[in-house]
Amino acid sequence: MVFIGGCRPSSFLPQPSPWHRSLLTEMSSLKPNSLVVVTGITGFIASWTTLEILRGGHRVRGIVRLGGLQREEEFRQALQRHGLSAEDLKERLEFVEVTDFYSQEEWTQALRDADGIIHIAFPLDRIQESDLVPLSLKNMQLVLKAAQTSGTIKKFVYTSSSAAVVTAPMIVDRELTVDDWHEGAIDVLDGKSSIDNHPELKDFQAILPYAAAKAKSERLAMEFVEEEKVFALD
Repeated sequence: MVFIGGCRPSSFLPQPSPWHRSLLTEMSSLKPNSLVVVTGITGFIASWTTLEILRGGHRVRGIVRLGGLQREEEFRQALQRHGLSAEDLKERLEFVEVTDFYSQEEWTQALRDADGIIHIAFPLDRIQESDLVPLSLKNMQLVLKAAQTSGTIKKFVYTSSSAAVVTAPMIVDRELTVDDWHEGAIDVLDGKSSIDNHPELKDFQAILPYAAAKAKSERLAMEFVEEEKVFALD
């Protein structure tokens, strides 16, 4: 699992992302010219990831939300400024608009015939705080099912967040591993515990829904792959 934080630039590829090469490494087991789906392709991390995947000899199917196709040409021009030709991009880069992030049919179509997926995007700015956890889980279930249905996906990379484990600036005096979760955020959001029982979180209540959503979505992905054993998860 790759842990990151993200932001959306006003223009594409303005400065190198410190995370994109780790995402590309997760796709190293795929054969040359494999088709990799990148969700949220016009975002900061996803745009740099796309550049590296294309440089690595793969094809990319970029997923954008409703209205995102309006920026396709601008995005292609940004990639050309980084050394990729328009002709090459015409052959190896395609855009798909997913108008409903909670549509099984749309995700199934988006992942059809793909070899891998890097799932980065989620429309946080369009969701009520109270809906963040359930909608995050629903989206994850749909994308996992679509990857399974494709019959061609070999590698599924989910970009999680450090918030799934700990909320900065909490101090942890040991190494954190894949067995660690932000149990405080999960318990508070699930109603199993009061925020009063977690005084270290009181100043960070605004981020708790996000932390719980990331942790639960990551857990869901791990459990799905462990049970179904249909593709590798990172």
